[in-house]
Amino acid sequence: VLKQFGGVAPTEAETLKYDIYTKSITRMMGEAQSKRTDRLKTLEDNKVKVLSAALAQCDEGILKAIERYDDYEQNKSDMYWVLKKIRLVSKSPTSSSPDNLERTLQLTGELLACKQGRMTFANYYKKFTSVVQTMEDEDAIPTFKRITAKATEWKDNVTAEAKKLRKSGKTHFLPT
Repeated sequence: VLKQFGGVAPTEAETLKYDIYTKSITRMMGEAQSKRTDRLKTLEDNKVKVLSAALAQCDEGILKAIERYDDYEQNKSDMYWVLKKIRLVSKSPTSSSPDNLERTLQLTGELLACKQGRMTFANYYKKFTSVVQTMEDEDAIPTFKRITAKATEWKDNVTAEAKKLRKSGKTHFLPT
């Protein structure tokens, strides 16, 4: 206690004030910690309720698709992870389905049509990143890369064939 009073012995009234002050600070900190603990408990309870409600509304196909993720066992009680996977599984077809190609082409069209025009840069950036994020969420980027790789391969093959036709003098088969 001497340190708090600059090395001078405090009076009895000062000691009493100091004790009341430290006790009230300790009590307030305890109350704040108790409220925080209660809020965290409520948050955890609500996460469990939201997770249960979301899973109860999923059909068996969506539940099975979520269970097939490699990290399912370690994340099955993580509300945020499960909700993201429900959104992903219910929103996008599997990458092997023909629908994924159609969806990829649709998203690619949206991406290519994304022009700033009269939008502010912030709005344009938000729109552009939204389309890119949707492509990432729906696993369309790998499909897009496969499509562009095939198109490049096809273009290279056509170019090689055109060179052969030119060498052979059969240029009338080439487009003008």
